[in-house]
Amino acid sequence: MDNGGGATLISYGQNYGDIVNVKVVPEQHLRWIEALPLMHVDRHRIYKGPDQRGHGTRHVVHGHHQFRDGPVTIAGRTNLDTQAWYTGRLVIGVFDDEVAGGPVSLLEVHGEPVEIESKKK
Repeated sequence: MDNGGGATLISYGQNYGDIVNVKVVPEQHLRWIEALPLMHVDRHRIYKGPDQRGHGTRHVVHGHHQFRDGPVTIAGRTNLDTQAWYTGRLVIGVFDDEVAGGPVSLLEVHGEPVEIESKKK
């Protein structure tokens, strides 16, 4: 819940401070999430959970290691998690199917961060 789960439930209509109620998430959304693959593999990259290195000849693309000043792109790995739920800054990696390695460019979207403290009763 500390990594954006609370903000997600609030976006579905839960009131801040109430007992956690995951039933506010529509059943069809949960079925859609459950049907998603755990990772996607293309010719040059693996999109999966965090990894500290590449995976064979493939570049690993992931999130779940929040770095508000990110993204972090190093040899073998790109971490795109910029803590968007908190910072309001979402970074999207653009990858070229013909080019191995990390993103060829990055797009940024700026929104309003979630202000949890102001919602407390």
